[in-house]
Amino acid sequence: MDGKLTVVCGRTRSGKTLSTRQALTTEARLLVFDPKGKWAELDRCRAIHSRRELYDIAQAGLKGRFAFVSANVADFNFWARAAYWWGYISKLHGQRSVVVAEELSAFTHPGKAPPGWHLLVTQGLEFAIDIWSLMQRPAESDKTCLGNATRLRAFALTRFQDCRYIANELDCDPAEISRLPPLHYVERDMLTGKLSRGQVRANLRKAG
Repeated sequence: MDGKLTVVCGRTRSGKTLSTRQALTTEARLLVFDPKGKWAELDRCRAIHSRRELYDIAQAGLKGRFAFVSANVADFNFWARAAYWWGYISKLHGQRSVVVAEELSAFTHPGKAPPGWHLLVTQGLEFAIDIWSLMQRPAESDKTCLGNATRLRAFALTRFQDCRYIANELDCDPAEISRLPPLHYVERDMLTGKLSRGQVRANLRKAG
């Protein structure tokens, strides 16, 4: 079975990270790009601070919950390539994997995606890698993941440019996005076209 690509956007403290943490709390194979160290602190993820350690984990396809803690753009590209091979090797052993890219708008831009990220997003799904892409500023983030998204979930956004951009993808009113209360979202299944609305349960420690 192919993996799925979920794009989650929203301003700080809107619920995007919390909703993702809730969805993945029981995942046994998880690799996060964690620029703020939230996942390493809150979600039983082993903190990884060096490329060497990340490389060794990816090369072996190790099972576990890992968070690569870095705020470096070059490290993001390295992480994405490592995540691709980690998932690829895992699939060879009949296992699916989950990767999470936090704060995507800080590490990509609307132009061509970084090579490692492009590889992960365009080819990783066929190796049963579920990808979660989280961003605050969708209008300023990589468009490759939005174009390949299986599911798009929007929490409240502040700037009209972002509200209009996401509303166009969701086919809803931009004002609805801007007026969403904290922990509420609008979501579209990009495969079936179904539009739904929901609320995150605040039963985990708060995060973005």
